[in-house]
Amino acid sequence: MGFGRDSTRGIYLEGEELSEGQRWRALGNAIHASIMCHIMVSALVTRGYITRDSHRIQSQPWTMDLDGPATPSLGELLERSRQVLQSTIRKAPKQKQRAKEARLMAAGGLKSAAASAVKVAGSGGVVKVLEKKGKESESRRMMRWAASVGNQGGVDDWGSLDWGKVYDTVDEKGVPQLQLMKRKMGKDKPELEEGVGLWGFVDTLAIDLMMLSRAESTWKQYAAWYTLFEEWGDIMGIDVEAEGISLEKLSRVLIRSLVMMWLGGGYAASTMEIYTTAVVTRVRDRGLGELRENVALGKLMEGIKRKLGCAVTKKLPVEGHHVRALMEMGPPEHDGTCWTGSARNINLQWVQTVAMVVLAWAAFLRCGEIINLQLCDLTWVMQRLEVCIRKAKADQLGLTAVTELEYASEGSGKCLLTFFETYLKTVLGGVAIHGECTKGDHKSYECPACGWVFPGVLCKGVSEKPINECSLRKRFKAAFKRLEAAGVVEKGKYELMSVGSCRKGGCSGACAYGVRDVLREKHGRWGLTARKKLGATAEPEYNVQLSSERGLVMKSLNALLNGWLPGVQASGENRDSGASGAAARQRVQQGGKGKGVKHGNKGRSNGRAGGNRGRHTGRQRR
Repeated sequence: MGFGRDSTRGIYLEGEELSEGQRWRALGNAIHASIMCHIMVSALVTRGYITRDSHRIQSQPWTMDLDGPATPSLGELLERSRQVLQSTIRKAPKQKQRAKEARLMAAGGLKSAAASAVKVAGSGGVVKVLEKKGKESESRRMMRWAASVGNQGGVDDWGSLDWGKVYDTVDEKGVPQLQLMKRKMGKDKPELEEGVGLWGFVDTLAIDLMMLSRAESTWKQYAAWYTLFEEWGDIMGIDVEAEGISLEKLSRVLIRSLVMMWLGGGYAASTMEIYTTAVVTRVRDRGLGELRENVALGKLMEGIKRKLGCAVTKKLPVEGHHVRALMEMGPPEHDGTCWTGSARNINLQWVQTVAMVVLAWAAFLRCGEIINLQLCDLTWVMQRLEVCIRKAKADQLGLTAVTELEYASEGSGKCLLTFFETYLKTVLGGVAIHGECTKGDHKSYECPACGWVFPGVLCKGVSEKPINECSLRKRFKAAFKRLEAAGVVEKGKYELMSVGSCRKGGCSGACAYGVRDVLREKHGRWGLTARKKLGATAEPEYNVQLSSERGLVMKSLNALLNGWLPGVQASGENRDSGASGAAARQRVQQGGKGKGVKHGNKGRSNGRAGGNRGRHTGRQRR
């Protein structure tokens, strides 16, 4: 570090020379964590792993504002170390004194000169707030504000905090409605209006926060199914919403309605399971008990599943030649449903649709992730694009994840990322980040300033709002239907393709190329919240991406796009991700169980004939 031997010897504090151990401790405390963090971030920036404006280093003001610390001289370092040493040694008795004062204040002594008890008017002497010099804690500030509010209405109304109160404010469809806040994730908070009691206001906020524990779509689905349950009750002459109704009557209505739904033949077993869950949840929310404890209900559902079966029709994957065919197609004709407006407008709609297919296939995106992408979620770093997913199906708490997209290798005919960049220039006129962008402060929140990656392209042009889910799904389906018309997809198969087919096809293609499952999981953000709950010593925590495997998922997808065929050609990657390993299939096709090119030396061989005495260790197809 530049310090000479015994350079700190001779430091006295209150007439006593410091020992070697005290001097080492003070020197270690002088190493500031922010300095080390700045050095590491600067190293990452200079090597091209991240950029200066990356949202992942917004907490580094030195990197962003170029106001890093100047390099001090050795004399300045020595002087600074002496000052830190003395302040560190003197800090301990002050901390003990503060702890002693805190204990006295907690005991009611209040002997600290920095605080005094202030009786708040209107509180009857119950509430006391400490006014102290210096910075006041947030908790103390809120306590002082709550005690100073003149209207303390609702303080004794404890019954308004029951979970069942969420159903007191519902719309005409029976869906609970938020009263004081919005569902969108953010730090916005409602304010207490004049004439409203403080504790009534707080209780209403509590109910709103309880409602946020379930997604809006879940509330709507449960409300719709429970309305059906109420209608069945009316037919049987039972008011299921009556006060004090027994759990036995409710279970009878549910069992009979399930039998009638099965008898009608129009519902699948999984659909009736959703109906049962909605009714059971509503009854539990009302505090009436647990319907699933009824043995007859459980046996009935098991019998229905055995009779109807639980087979489902899986969606077909979107493959590389499908994506390539869409990229080479021209815009469709006007149909008045999906493709509307002028010829130029239809061209914009088509380019956007293909770009959504390309990005969904390349980044394994879900429908909601496509819609919610904003321009500030895109960050270009050297030869790749980082796509920040603020919220996902497996990430309802906004942990966020970043998926990296790489360019195709030189000489490739098509490139997924290049096509996406063409869309940004053609439809959006480029990527423009607003000066008031809030991505750096709250990367998991929706930015109120920046635009959307996929805005709605209506009959009159590009709008400022994101494309709605209905339009997105219709255009995806129309694009897949064009593949059938062109002979790329077998007749009738396009109906088994949807937005989710892109995510499924991208992952399947990477698997066929030989990409390890942990890389595909990271790229597709599977189990994001589950991994957060794993312990530090769990086995998956040791199975991570290696430096040589960076960009391997995109390499496989670009290879599929440019004509590589799984099961026909070897991937060139010396890895096998399981039964779908392309290298294993190639060896099997060439000559049966693991035989291939001979190597002249004796010993072990990885799936090839390695001499007369070679031991087979490669994976074989049985």
